[in-house]
Amino acid sequence: MNPPSSLQFRATILLFDPRVEGHHASWMHYIADDLLSGGYRVVLACDWRPAARSRLEREFGDTMQRIQVQPIYNESGKVHSGSMFRALRDFHDQFSADYVFLCNFNEIASRLFREAGLGMMPPREFHGKLGGVYHRPTMLLKGKFSANQWLKRTGFRRLARNGWFSPLFFTDESLLRRLQSDLPNAELRYLVTPGAGRFDIPTDVARTRLGIPPKSIPFLFYGGPYRRKGLHLTLSAFENLPPENPAYLICAGDQSQDPDVAQRVKKLESLGRALVIGRYISSEDELTTLCFCAAEAVLLPYIHFLTASGVMAQACAAGKAVIASDEGWLGNQVRRFGLGLLIPPNDWPALLEAIKQFIARSDAERSQWHENAVRYTLGNNRQVFHEQLLAGFSSSATAILRTEALR
Repeated sequence: MNPPSSLQFRATILLFDPRVEGHHASWMHYIADDLLSGGYRVVLACDWRPAARSRLEREFGDTMQRIQVQPIYNESGKVHSGSMFRALRDFHDQFSADYVFLCNFNEIASRLFREAGLGMMPPREFHGKLGGVYHRPTMLLKGKFSANQWLKRTGFRRLARNGWFSPLFFTDESLLRRLQSDLPNAELRYLVTPGAGRFDIPTDVARTRLGIPPKSIPFLFYGGPYRRKGLHLTLSAFENLPPENPAYLICAGDQSQDPDVAQRVKKLESLGRALVIGRYISSEDELTTLCFCAAEAVLLPYIHFLTASGVMAQACAAGKAVIASDEGWLGNQVRRFGLGLLIPPNDWPALLEAIKQFIARSDAERSQWHENAVRYTLGNNRQVFHEQLLAGFSSSATAILRTEALR
């Protein structure tokens, strides 16, 4: 994925993401790296304050030397120009961007679609240039309806039909197929959620290096204490395990944002039932490799989390089964590909029971989950992501040329 030797760029792409928590840093890195390899000039508008900068520099490594960074926030923490949308417009003009690509399109989606629904279109210079990854398109999912949702759906379709997107990616393939049947000429594309990382450390070696008790069966919770991710449910399940049960929790992520959760995690660790890594660790960090390789299964007790999960993709890349909420994209993927056990959402007693059931399952069943996870990763990895991302931009460039030729 190295850039071409020529100094000529195909186009300038403004990448925009004001957040660094969760998947944000790693997806920014993937997208920037792949666009550079495709011969594009990349300008990254991001949070460049000290803590965020440190996280991004760890995540990006040498890639950071090859892109131009534009801070979104000033030293006092205020957004450039007073709003995300105005900042986006100013940076577009400043760098003469050919594409404006939001690594998380949700940053502007609600306002953009609501205003378009009322007939207030974006600045004309954005036409045919707006794109990104629409991770949580909740207003497009079936089963949700309100006047506000209807207005945003109307705005989305108005923008799509009139050629504003270039390209807009979705991580839910079934949703995308439905949209494409309704909007066949819109630049809407599918982008896999990749199982990125290196997972080549033997399980016993990883457990020894992490200091996990020999007779324990480790379960991994990877991520922050956000309610929708269900760490509080995981803790309730482990707090109610019988003393003789060998389940052991590896909890990796910054829990400081929720003091109650942080205290409960530490108590579980003091009882010898958990290993706590209480900070953010990137997908490239060796600790991430050790955590996934050491785990017997990965816990995903998410609540109303209806779209793609990067942690599930990482679990599969590591060949691990999951215990996941039976809801939305996550439930569909686990059921369709046989990736582990499903539980009702927001139900810690069900999670507790699933942990017990997992431990009681035969070696043959666990081996089948492992094989299914490896097979799943063949179609959901960084190389596939790389190809789909660049194909989306190539397709959009062709569409723009076709549109200009018709004028």
